Amino acid sequence: MRRRTFFKVLGAATLLFLLSSLVRRTRVLLRRDTRANSQMVAIAALIPILLLLLGAMVDVSTTTSMQTWVSEAALQGARVGARSAFPEQAALTAVARFGEGVAGWQMGDRMTSNATIVNSGQVLLVEVSYTFMLLSGRAQTARASSSVWLVDTP
Repeated sequence: MRRRTFFKVLGAATLLFLLSSLVRRTRVLLRRDTRANSQMVAIAALIPILLLLLGAMVDVSTTTSMQTWVSEAALQGARVGARSAFPEQAALTAVARFGEGVAGWQMGDRMTSNATIVNSGQVLLVEVSYTFMLLSGRAQTARASSSVWLVDTP
């Protein structure tokens, strides 16, 4: 009888030891899985935000470069028009050539330009606008104007 009681106690202790070690291992695995799962959830939550920021950066850079090109087209049109005998026509031609050569723009519904002589024939005013699509699908219009004195100064 003593042997059975001894083995029962020994068996119970062994069983208790095995169960406690299994619980410890399970806790460690659960901790690891919880950390990995929480990291995966954090990354999954950040990916759309990062893509949104990337799209916004692309839209801002596109808008900035288009505005720069439109400003340069207006400046070149005014510069060329001021040196010509027919300033308005020369300015419009220069804007069209700049748009075709640099950006591949075509005069029409997306690109418009206007050249007028104001201030009693002393100033040539060139206005250019260009409509383009952003990555977000929204249409944006870049506008610029440039003016040059037509009067010779000593």
